[in-house]
Amino acid sequence: MTFAPIALVECDPARARVFENGWSSFGPSAVHPATGTSLRPSLRVYEMSTYRADTPAPTTGFQGEGLLAVDPGNGGPVHLFAAPDARAPA
Repeated sequence: MTFAPIALVECDPARARVFENGWSSFGPSAVHPATGTSLRPSLRVYEMSTYRADTPAPTTGFQGEGLLAVDPGNGGPVHLFAAPDARAPA
């Protein structure tokens, strides 16, 4: 699997924060420093039950499952990345 950039967000790395939404109600959803990496499953059983096992996250950075928000930490607007509404026509 490859990832392609969809946006460039200029930020203050020391102050920027990323909110990452988990795959299921059991998966982690949290705010992280932009220079960090979100949680990864510690056991395969957790990967199967609380993460999206068919789409492993990259080894560094973040992977929002339907929602990712970036506060650039520089006074600029928060950038929100969301999945399209599945009920809308394609």
